[in-house]
Amino acid sequence: MTQSGALLVLFVFLPVVVGVVVMVLVGRHGPQPAAGTRTSEILAHGERAEGEVLAARQRGTPLFLRPMVEIRLEVSPAQGEAFELTVVQSMARADLHDLTPGRKIEVRLGPDRTTGAVVLSDPSA
Repeated sequence: MTQSGALLVLFVFLPVVVGVVVMVLVGRHGPQPAAGTRTSEILAHGERAEGEVLAARQRGTPLFLRPMVEIRLEVSPAQGEAFELTVVQSMARADLHDLTPGRKIEVRLGPDRTTGAVVLSDPSA
């Protein structure tokens, strides 16, 4: 093998192979959310409830088109007592104006009612 071929393997192919192996291992063994706690799963299968916005704040940088928003809610399920729930969810910037305190919005609850998701007005969100 020539010197340039050895350098090519050392500085191009080897780092790519190592990077792929590391990404696969981290992806398999990294933290996984509990079943039924992903926002998409909660929106599709969660228990319907009504929530009143107590407070909402954007998390992270204002440059994101779909920022993460922390929403504190007073949730009133169809059965059981009302309770307070904090939801952290990504949403379109256009939906942020709907999160004023006192506003009633639809909420979906996770299986144990410790997680939830806000149903946005935009069906593509």
